[in-house]
Order: sequence, then structure tokens, then C-alpha cells
Amino acid sequence: MKSIRRTFLLLFTTLACISCGWQLRGTEANGTQAVQIDSIYVHYSRQSSELRPYLNEVLKLRNIAQTKDSPVQLYIATEQLSKRSMAMNETGITIQYQLILQVDFGYTFQQADGSVTKQEQQTLYSRRAYDFDPQQIMAENQEQAALLEEMRKEIARQILARIKMPKGSDE
Repeated sequence: MKSIRRTFLLLFTTLACISCGWQLRGTEANGTQAVQIDSIYVHYSRQSSELRPYLNEVLKLRNIAQTKDSPVQLYIATEQLSKRSMAMNETGITIQYQLILQVDFGYTFQQADGSVTKQEQQTLYSRRAYDFDPQQIMAENQEQAALLEEMRKEIARQILARIKMPKGSDE
């Protein structure tokens, strides 16, 4: 009786995982596979890139070396920060803003045979809303700076999570 119950539980768990769309990491339906990166080189379109320290931090935490001759070359094309009004009080003063950070990036893989596979440019967004009180400008500036730091860390993690290489290629 216990083995029947155990078998039924295993079958139910498997079906539940399959039905919700869960799949093992490294198996993508679009002809790519996740890859563990040992080294990478990052090219920035601007030397004063605000994303640079956060991307460097994530690379360091994941033990990914930054070398110019790496088979993975990451290109940070643009970083754009915009701020828009979300809510106003009865006198027309903005009391809530939304910060939107947009980063465009692309990457290439150099295969073992020397050929280079270029991936299409991708765009990532990070959005945060915060309340604004014109009476507390210093606190608002600190809150905005903290939100921007959080957004850049999120984008840096997402960029590395998106790096995939074509199936059948060797790193």
C-alpha cells in the first residue's frame, strides 16, 4: 500500500511540474542552451557607464574572470534612465514617480573552430515607483539613489542570466 501511495505521489508531482511548464535549466525550446561562463570581456559604449561597477560585482561573485581574449564578448550598447510622473496631488504637484532603467546589450561567442556566433541585441528594463515629498528633498534623493542601485544590480544579474549559446556549440 505504501509503495502504491509513493508511486502515485511521484507520478502526481511529475505531472504537476510538467503541466506548469517547469523544465530543467539548460534546456531551451528556441535552440539555445544555458552555459556556465568561466570568463567574459565586457565592452561599454561609454567609459563612464553607471552599470560597470554592478556588473563587475556580479561577475566577481560568480567567479567569472574578465579577460580580453575570452570566447564570450558582452557589448553594453546603451543605458537610459527615464523618470515619469505617476500621480499628482490636488494642486498638481507630482507625489509619485516611476524610474525606468533601460539597457541594450548583445554578445558574441567564439566557437572552438574560430567561428563567431553573434546574438541579437536585447533590451532589459527595470522599473521602480517611489513617493515624492517636496518637503524632504534630501531623503527623496537618497531613496532615488538606493532604487537606482537596486535596479542596476537587477539588470546586471539579468544580463548574465540571458547569455545563452547555440546548441551543439562548444565553449
